[in-house]
Amino acid sequence: MRSRAETDDRLAQDAHRPRVIHTGQALVDLVIEVADLPSRGQNLMADSVAEYAGGSVTVLLAAARLGAECLHAGAIGTGPYGDLIREALDADGIAASAPPVTTQDTGVCVVLIEPSAERTFVTTLGAEREISVDSLATADVQPGDLVCVTGYSLAVAQTRDPLLAWLKTLREDAVVVLDPGAAFAALPADVRDTMLDRTDVWTGNAEEATDLLAARSVFRPKHPLARSWARPAR
Repeated sequence: MRSRAETDDRLAQDAHRPRVIHTGQALVDLVIEVADLPSRGQNLMADSVAEYAGGSVTVLLAAARLGAECLHAGAIGTGPYGDLIREALDADGIAASAPPVTTQDTGVCVVLIEPSAERTFVTTLGAEREISVDSLATADVQPGDLVCVTGYSLAVAQTRDPLLAWLKTLREDAVVVLDPGAAFAALPADVRDTMLDRTDVWTGNAEEATDLLAARSVFRPKHPLARSWARPAR
């Protein structure tokens, strides 16, 4: 028979509507359409240019428009780019749990798009990297919440170290979703293994999975995700 405290905790869990919580970088995408990439040191006239809230914002907007309750747990700067990010989140009813970073603005990702739709990126580092265990903890993760992590957060020590430390504090019934990106396979083995040990859902594509298996070089079945990607050689 459950105690009163256990019953109250179970009722609270049942009443909680699981949220989509993103820990990744909310950046401004500066999208420039070009006929071709310029030669080194040369100039090229763009066909168009536009600014959009990108990075983790795109995931949260998609989830919110499908009816999910969403929260941004990453850092947002103070300035025109930070304002653009906040406006995009506010427009779809998405809250930001951490206080604004007052010392700098959010960074940008310059996206050069060719007619073939091939994209080339140059990303700056800004306020979106100013996270800590305490700032992430403002998300107040509850049972069933989906906590989204991007591999690009693990590629820079400034975001990797607090993120991994915070993930260790999460309760077991929180669902951690990893979007590895192209960066994940090239990470140090101990970083990859630490992340995979806490990952419940992998959203990478076939190329990212293949790159990871190649980087591991030896099939080690301790990760359930690895078992689902490939069979050991006979």
